[in-house]
Amino acid sequence: MVIQLLSITALFLFFNFPMTTLVLANSCGLQNGATGQFEFYTYYLYHFVSLLIPFVCLGALSEVRKKIKQMIIFQTMINVITPGNVLFR
Repeated sequence: MVIQLLSITALFLFFNFPMTTLVLANSCGLQNGATGQFEFYTYYLYHFVSLLIPFVCLGALSEVRKKIKQMIIFQTMINVITPGNVLFR
């Protein structure tokens, strides 16, 4: 539970920190549009967090993580030829 909380908090802080600094700069006197394209990227990252939270929650659960690793890792098949009943005509 603690790992989930810390990972969600880190995700939130990482993606929302640029937006927070931009809002703080605007409240301190920076004009709107002074940062150029940076505003659009921060708005995108701000709303992108909600799409990543389910993956963070699933990754924090050890049982689900093991099942995902089993699905992703392909096990190599070893072909063994054994003598059997071979009919020659």
